[in-house]
Amino acid sequence: MSDTGVIDAIATQIIEERRLPIYVAEGTWTAKMAKINSVAYLRHCYNCLEESNGSFFVFGHSAAMNDKHIYKAIFNSNVNHVYFGVYNITDNEIKELDARLAGFMKLGDKNIEYSFFDSTGVNVWG
Repeated sequence: MSDTGVIDAIATQIIEERRLPIYVAEGTWTAKMAKINSVAYLRHCYNCLEESNGSFFVFGHSAAMNDKHIYKAIFNSNVNHVYFGVYNITDNEIKELDARLAGFMKLGDKNIEYSFFDSTGVNVWG
């Protein structure tokens, strides 16, 4: 299927079948939050993220600025530790990631610890 075919299929589902996406992949963090707040299911999922507790594991995520809303929810939750998986990453990239996560942590009102682990050999999906 061509790129246009995929876009047409998505547009058909949204317009003709009145089905909304349940995943927001593009846009700024504020645009993503606007979409999350406009879809009841996505809002429910976001609320659940804010209410998380215990240990929290992150796999396959870059902690980019357009995902600030995700980390704001995590660092405002009742999570006691965030374990952030890194895959084939340099020391310099770890420092940059650490700085981003430290900035995201300041968005929260709690001091939730986080650490990194090597996800290279982790078989999460079986």
